[in-house]
Amino acid sequence: TTEWDGVEVKLFLIMAEKLNSTFLVRKPNGGY
Repeated sequence: TTEWDGVEVKLFLIMAEKLNSTFLVRKPNGGY
């Protein structure tokens, strides 16, 4: 269902944000 897809996208974005924050903390010289 579209609702489930929306939830998946939200969870994916939240996980991506957490991963990005950890990457920035671990590697302050990140390429991004």
